Amino acid sequence: MGVVFFESYRSDLWKNLVDYGYDFDFVGRQKDYGTYAEYLDQEFYKDHEGQGGGNRP
Repeated sequence: MGVVFFESYRSDLWKNLVDYGYDFDFVGRQKDYGTYAEYLDQEFYKDHEGQGGGNRP
């Protein structure tokens, strides 16, 4: 069984929000420089404020 790689959980969240017709915008001071295919003629929002790689108590 192969390993599934996700660049960001936000990509799947974004697709779900687009599918359900929500008007939204991811915001933050950071940019995601990953490569994401357009989805339903829309581009992935690259702004975010996520902090990866650590456990918070």
